[in-house]
Amino acid sequence: MIESGYPGFVVDAWVGIVAPAGTPPEIVSKLNATINDSLRTPELDKALRNASAIPKIGSSQDFAAFLSAEVRKWRRW
Repeated sequence: MIESGYPGFVVDAWVGIVAPAGTPPEIVSKLNATINDSLRTPELDKALRNASAIPKIGSSQDFAAFLSAEVRKWRRW
């Protein structure tokens, strides 16, 4: 895409887990902690990296900020 005249056009594939709007914060926190704990296991880390995936551990607020940035980024295109 860069060679076609779109500088800065970089695409990364990602996967995330979301909950319905209005899910109680304590449920979101528990899900986030459980997912992060799973991502920290050597077995899952190895399996993801073998699939060329890079696990990202963070808070639900981190993921919300990432999603917001993705929306802003792709809205330009």
